[in-house]
Order: sequence, then C-alpha cells, then structure tokens
Amino acid sequence: MQISFMDLGPKVSLEQIIRAVGEEAVLKYYCSEFPSRLFNSPFRGDATPSFGFYEGSSKWQWKWKDLATGESGNCVDFVMKKFMITFPEALAKIAQDLEITPYQNITYKSIHKARAPKTREPALLRVRGRPFSASDLAYWYQWPITVNILNYYNARVADELWKDDKKLWGYQEADPTFYYFFPLSQHIKGYRPYAPTKKDKWISNVDDNVDIQGYYQCRIKQHPGRPLILTKAMKDIMFFRAFGFNAMAKNGEGYYYNPDFIRHLKKYCWPIISLYDNDEPGIKAANRDRDLYGIIPYIIDAAWQQKDPTDLWLHNYRKAYQLLNHVEELFSTIRSAGIDSGLPTGIFKPEGGQTTILRGEEL
Repeated sequence: MQISFMDLGPKVSLEQIIRAVGEEAVLKYYCSEFPSRLFNSPFRGDATPSFGFYEGSSKWQWKWKDLATGESGNCVDFVMKKFMITFPEALAKIAQDLEITPYQNITYKSIHKARAPKTREPALLRVRGRPFSASDLAYWYQWPITVNILNYYNARVADELWKDDKKLWGYQEADPTFYYFFPLSQHIKGYRPYAPTKKDKWISNVDDNVDIQGYYQCRIKQHPGRPLILTKAMKDIMFFRAFGFNAMAKNGEGYYYNPDFIRHLKKYCWPIISLYDNDEPGIKAANRDRDLYGIIPYIIDAAWQQKDPTDLWLHNYRKAYQLLNHVEELFSTIRSAGIDSGLPTGIFKPEGGQTTILRGEEL
C-alpha cells in the first residue's frame, strides 16, 4: 500500500523545521549512524563503507555523501531518498515524526557540541594561462562553441593550475586543463574533460551565492523579458548560447538556489524553465526547483538515450535540434497561455511526431 504524508493538516515549511529542531535532529532521527564520517550505506547493500556525513560550508551545516554513487544532499534529501517520497511529502513526514507544528516558533539548540561558524577562506587557486591550441579548440568544436563564445564566458586554458602552494595540474595535449574565470569574485573553476575520475575532473573555489555560471553574460537587466534556461554546467550554457538561448547554472545539481536570487531572476526573465540531465540527480534537481521555486522543468526524452544536450548533439545532432525546438515550443506555450513562471505545472516531455528545425542547417 502506498503511504502519503501530504494530508497531515497544515503544512510546515522547511524554514520552520530548521528553526524548530535543526538539521542535526532530523538526521539523527532517521539515521542512527549520524554524524559518522564513514559507514555502510543506509540506501543499498554496501560491503565496503562508502557513506558519510560532513559539515557543509554554506546554507546547510550538515550534508551526506555516497562515495560509491557520487550522490549527496541535505537532511531533506536524505528523507526523500530513504522513503522514496517527494519534497513536500518529506517535509510533512519530518513534521509528523518530530511533532513540529506550523505554529511552533522556537529556536533549536544543537544536539552536538557548539561550534563557531566556519571562517576558513576558500582555497587559493592560481593559474598560468596559455593560448588555445588546435587540439584544445577541437574539443570545443565538437559542439557549435566558437572562440568568441569561449571568450565571452571567460573560458580559458591553463598551462598550470595551483592550489595554495601546490601545483595540481599541468597542461598536456591529451589531457588539457580548462578553467572558467569569474571576474567579480576572481574565483576559478577548473575542468579536465579527459580526467579518469570525477574527483580529478573538477576543482574550484567558487561561492555558490556570487558565482552563478552565465549570470553576467545574460545581461538580464539590460535585456529584460527574455526566456531563461537553468541548466547544470558551463558547457551546456555555452551550447545554448550558440543557438541564441540565455542559460545559467549552479555549481552542481545538488546545490540550492538562494530564493532571493530566484525572485531576482523572475523580475527580469520570463519564462524560466530548467533543463538538467535525465538521470537521478538531474531529475531530483528539476523537481526541487519546481517544488521550491515554481520553475517548470523540461526532461530530455529517455528514448533519445542521452542524458544531456551536449551528449545528444554528439550522438545525433538532428535529435539535438529537435530538443532545441521543443524548448522553443515550451517557451511559446508558457507565453501564449500566460502561465506565471511561479506556478508549477508538472514536467514537460517532448511528444512524438514531426518538428520543424528551429535554427541550423536544413536536414
């Protein structure tokens, strides 16, 4: 029998839960191993300990990470995954189990030893740049990402990348180091597309509130009213730019947007949709943006057998043109229907049938 936690009386918000009991109490209630750093996964059979909790550095004091799958999240994500329920259902369940009411107005006391807020500065990342070589550009030319687009988004290539006083990465033609530079904060996000593991593919000292990828290039105050795509990475942003679409991205699908930032976007952009990977983290991010911010999600058709737009382009560029056409159609549908981008309307999936080419060569 399927159990629903939605009809439990007045709804309790995430902020009320955190204010009433705190993240630690939620995690301790649902995981007896909290706050262990390494233990067997509570979500699956795990012969080797590969799951643990760690202290976050921004909004969330505590996060969990599964080293085997790469998944991570906060206390609400933990409840969602453990019980296979949605975000609103997780809030309702937490409120019921921990006896939190909408009218509760107390500030919790930590169940662990008090600790001062983190003051550690982000890692100092330094790069020595070099010009793009022909092989460097060949990587980006797999998509319609030109030198002009790379320069517009401050995407560069590094001869060396240093963290504090240690050289981490050096340039090799078969293993180039690209990086994205954020002029306002002077932060850096390094990217090695051919690295053998995810751990070695990325490094950054970005700030999740300041360094929203693609934000300044969209110039939303100078050009208000344009549609916007929220996606997962700078490569996707530059891909969409090649076809005339504005796009922005967090620094990972597991991150939350600041609600004030979303309100700012809605003031200048319309419509706004999300387009993340068609995999578990991407769908979770799309549903979270829908539930928290009312952002309408577009999920890439699973029949296309590729999880993101750039992979789809390499696999079958005709399907990628269809995807772009579906995005344009979704924007047009929202506009013609007068749908407020603050109202969730469910997941939009492309339907079968013929579509016309939005931009690009004749097929």
